[in-house]
Amino acid sequence: MARLTPVIQGRIIPFLNETQDLQTVGQAMNLTDIPKILPGGPNLRALTVARMLKHPDFDFIAATYKQRVSQYPKDAQEYLDSFIQYLRQSY
Repeated sequence: MARLTPVIQGRIIPFLNETQDLQTVGQAMNLTDIPKILPGGPNLRALTVARMLKHPDFDFIAATYKQRVSQYPKDAQEYLDSFIQYLRQSY
């Protein structure tokens, strides 16, 4: 625990203090700078935040993730497609 305390106090708590609303969460996620490797969960969270913020690059972000998932099994591709459709209808 002693090794975690400096990380928690120096990085995690300041981050949480700075990200108190969806706008600052979106900025912290840097939604338009999409890393090369993002497994499923971060993709869905980034897409959700982008759509809820009505981010102007939502379609670009979604297309980028769809292109990456195109190498995954078909059920993963279909899940992402249905998730994107859900976001478009809901937000």
